[in-house]
Amino acid sequence: IFESNVGGDKIDRVTGREVNYHISPSDGPATATLTVTRINKGKQKDPFLNPGQWIYLRTYVPAGSRLLSAAGFEPPSQSAFKPPLAYYREDNDLAEIEKNVQYDMKTGTKISSEFGKTVYGNWLYIPIGESRTASLTYYLPNEISKNITDKGSYQLLVQHQSGAPETSFHFLMDNISELPSWYTPNDAQLTPQSGKPAAFEV
Repeated sequence: IFESNVGGDKIDRVTGREVNYHISPSDGPATATLTVTRINKGKQKDPFLNPGQWIYLRTYVPAGSRLLSAAGFEPPSQSAFKPPLAYYREDNDLAEIEKNVQYDMKTGTKISSEFGKTVYGNWLYIPIGESRTASLTYYLPNEISKNITDKGSYQLLVQHQSGAPETSFHFLMDNISELPSWYTPNDAQLTPQSGKPAAFEV
C-alpha cells in the first residue's frame, strides 16, 4: 500500500492507519479483501494540522489479480484539477513504469501494471477529526488460488512504504486449521488472535 498526500500539509504526522487483509479460498479463484482505515487526528488551531486530508491510495497486488469491487473511495471534484498546458508531454520514465492502464468505470479505480504487480489506485478523503474506510475485493491469480486449494500453501509478502508511519496490520485466512509459518523483520511482532489459527496482527 502506497499513499500520496496531495494536500501539501503535515497531516501525515497525526494520521493513524489500520489495514485488514482477508483471504477466502474456494473451489474457484480465492477472494482477497483489503480494507484500509485512516484516522485524521489533526487539530483545528494548528495551521499545518487542520485540513481535511486528500490521499491517493495505490495498492500493489499479485499480477493477474481481477478487481471485483471497490468501496469507500471519494474522488475530488473536477474543478480541483487544472487542465494540462499545451506544452506538457508524457514523462517517458513514468510511462515505462506504468503500463496497461485502464479504469473500472463503476468505482473510478485506476488499474495498471507496475514492477511486476497489478496496481489499483483511487482517492480517499479524511475530514479532520474523522476516519474513513476504503476496501478492495479482488480475485487472486489462478496459480495462487490453486496452491491454496491443492497444497494448502499461501505466501504473503507485506511491504511497508518508506517513511510511512506505523501501521496496524491484521491478516485472516478462512478454512485453515494449522498454524502458519512466518518470517518477519526483527522489529515486527506477530500476535495470534485467540481461536483463529490463521489470524494474526502485526
